[in-house]
Amino acid sequence: MARSVPRHTTILLNVILTTSLLVYGFQYVPSNRAHVEKLKASDFSYKLLVEDRDLCAYGHIVKDNNTEAYRRATITLKEDDVVAGYSLSKTQSFTKYTKFTGPTIKDKVGETTAQKVAYSFLLTGDIISRTNKKTKQSQTMIVNARITYLRVPYCENPDQNTITFKNKAGEVRTVARSVFMDALSHLSIRTSILIKKSTEGIDHSKTSGNVVD
Repeated sequence: MARSVPRHTTILLNVILTTSLLVYGFQYVPSNRAHVEKLKASDFSYKLLVEDRDLCAYGHIVKDNNTEAYRRATITLKEDDVVAGYSLSKTQSFTKYTKFTGPTIKDKVGETTAQKVAYSFLLTGDIISRTNKKTKQSQTMIVNARITYLRVPYCENPDQNTITFKNKAGEVRTVARSVFMDALSHLSIRTSILIKKSTEGIDHSKTSGNVVD
């Protein structure tokens, strides 16, 4: 006479069988997690648009004489900003650490000791177009960037409207305050005001006739 399997044993066997099938089946179910493709340099093509060009400037006035700590100067260019004739595809920031030193007795403007010091930072680099070979999407961006600066000791004149300073060429110059401030941060007049001698030429259309030599 055949013996029947106890009820609890049957239930246990069914549970084991079901669990085994589920575990076996999950091994062949495709993962639903998003696959992030890692792109390599070889996945892009590159085109050089601008090489080793002055791209933008940034001015800073020293407000104290702290000469010990290095501080960070950051130039940030936002998405869609036009640089050297090209619109950037993304926001980019560039940093330089330096000591912002105030005027010392060695900082002479002619025969006068400078009262204050300004810094004019210059971003130089290349602009490229990078295209994804698969999607054909292109990005315009700055690469190989570096930041240099001019340290410009200066005096505020009694009229409060003009600034006297010694530029990189060693020439003592007096210009309207607005022109001096613009020259710290604008490529259009930075070179002619802060670097060249006045006899080398000034783009008066950019300075609105406010330069006083």
